Amino acid sequence: MLTISETISQLESLRDNSADFARSDDDPIWQRDIEACEGAAAILEALQEQHLETVENAVRRIRSYPVLSAACRDLRMQFKTGGTPVKIHGTRCCPKCHSPVGMKYKHCPWCGKRLIGRWENL
Repeated sequence: MLTISETISQLESLRDNSADFARSDDDPIWQRDIEACEGAAAILEALQEQHLETVENAVRRIRSYPVLSAACRDLRMQFKTGGTPVKIHGTRCCPKCHSPVGMKYKHCPWCGKRLIGRWENL
């Protein structure tokens, strides 16, 4: 399989060939081919900046995006959405992991859950 650099070079060659045909033919398909090659090369260049050397690694990264996105969304909810501490056996605890938390904590030191609510009710 080609490296990303090699693939970008091939796309540039295809773009140049399409540009030659576009000059000699009024068919708009050649212009679309030029745009497609430029777009694909730009995507691969952005992935190459992420230090992904092969097309296979780039495809793997793109396919993992939905999983990474869901994990980030879950973490964002954990850190942004607050929960009121609970009292367990007379100790103030995190509402998510039930670890002990101090009165001045804004986040649980164990799981990171944001803590809100009125402490004096516990």
